[in-house]
Amino acid sequence: MSSSSLRKVGGRPISKIWEWFVKGDLVPNSKGYYSTTCSFCEYHWFTAKVAKLKKHLAYECTKVDSDTKISILMMLTNNCDDSEDNSYDTSTTSTTKSKKRKSNDRSQTHIDDHYENFPTPLGKEDQINKALAKMFVCCNLPFALIEHPFFIEFVKTLCATYNLPSR
Repeated sequence: MSSSSLRKVGGRPISKIWEWFVKGDLVPNSKGYYSTTCSFCEYHWFTAKVAKLKKHLAYECTKVDSDTKISILMMLTNNCDDSEDNSYDTSTTSTTKSKKRKSNDRSQTHIDDHYENFPTPLGKEDQINKALAKMFVCCNLPFALIEHPFFIEFVKTLCATYNLPSR
């Protein structure tokens, strides 16, 4: 083995989205972009960009299974792979963008910081449960929605100490 074959390839790691696509040929004069095809519906892109591929699987592809769609939506909401660079080629160098950080110079605490730590009173919890049941019944929503991770995250954002009932 030569020393050049043992050398690590630099660049950004490959996005997880590529598990569901077939990489085609390198597009000439495109800075490392490839053509690609969706594994589910066989839609073809001449120049594949990661953001477009994620949106395709999450919103446009009709043949994608629900588990894959949920994991793609989680990937979109969590930005788990932070791929600003939309290319597949890991040998190209990407420019690092400086990210400004917000300074947290609060020396005084707010009452809102401590309010969420108190448990939800039983009367308030019953009131929330009744309003939630009314919403599900009147809007004809499936009761399975109450156990969906996005719905749970939404409710916990509103009131962290509220415990959702099961379906």
